[in-house]
Amino acid sequence: MSLQKLLVLSITIFLSILLIGVVGYTLLDPEHNPLSGLFMATITVFSVGYEEAIRLNPAGRIFTILFIVAGMTSFVFVTASATGFVLEGYLHQLLRRKKMHKRIEHLNEHYIVCGAGDTGRHVIEEFVKMEVPFVVIDRDKERLERLADDEDLCYLEGDATREELLKEAGVERAKGLVTSLPDDKSNLFVVLTARGLNKTMRIISRAVEEGTPAKLLKVGADAVISPNNIGGLRMASEMLRPNVTTFLDIMMRDPRNTLRFEEAMIQDDSEFAGKTIAEADVGRKTGAIIVAVRDAQSGRYTFNPRGDTRLKASDVMVLIGDLEQITKLRKLAAARGLTITETSAAAPVNPDQGEHTDA
Repeated sequence: MSLQKLLVLSITIFLSILLIGVVGYTLLDPEHNPLSGLFMATITVFSVGYEEAIRLNPAGRIFTILFIVAGMTSFVFVTASATGFVLEGYLHQLLRRKKMHKRIEHLNEHYIVCGAGDTGRHVIEEFVKMEVPFVVIDRDKERLERLADDEDLCYLEGDATREELLKEAGVERAKGLVTSLPDDKSNLFVVLTARGLNKTMRIISRAVEEGTPAKLLKVGADAVISPNNIGGLRMASEMLRPNVTTFLDIMMRDPRNTLRFEEAMIQDDSEFAGKTIAEADVGRKTGAIIVAVRDAQSGRYTFNPRGDTRLKASDVMVLIGDLEQITKLRKLAAARGLTITETSAAAPVNPDQGEHTDA
């Protein structure tokens, strides 16, 4: 039996015995009302020591002896159950927090999500699907615990704008950070602080007001997401290109579908550097489809590249495939000198403005 059920049971037993005492003392002296019986039962079970409120005959004294034994036993039972319940909760939280910190200390090349609200929750869901290591920071303890109950997540409770908390989340070892706090001021502060602690990681920030994206990019964000902008573009896309948006929705939200975009950067020592797409033959080896190639020098994208497109060091291939094909791609990348970066299938990033766009 759990301590919670045991506590409820002990309180029920104690109240039942107290009720028996009230009825018993009331019947022992009919001249007194139930309030006198309650008073007598209460001072008896708690051993207060006032004078008898009800005249006791020998039968009443025997009843009192039995009532004291039963009442004190049940009260001790309640006290022990309550103490155990409190200690269990405290110790559970203490051990859970200690285990969490230990897990975070061992993370490397992970991601940090600042804010687990409506926007952050979708980021978390996608990270869980893609099985990437990450830490969530949020002020709302209940929200974090609900997320941790649904998924085995690493999280820290507190203000994500604090440098100490970002360090505790391993920001100096992190591969990327997403800040989706509800106000621009907080997101700006997180970006500024995180960029000062880690010069190389990728930082994505949410922006609410129209003039904020430029400021976030200036202080160190690599890309800025404007929910209002995306919402408007999405509504227009639903009107003008409904089948495209339906396709993207299926990719991202349908649990039966596991299609994802992935990007692979060609390293300097990669055997693919200098080869054409046909010679690299990534599609046949993995099943994933190359939908675009980003030129390392100009930053321009070549969509639906031809087989004779030559790949160079630092070029980025954008591919699409299911999780099985993406897994094959990652294995190929480890052996052939490619750098894999997990990306969102929702829409590409505008390389000129650093803002998220929609189909």
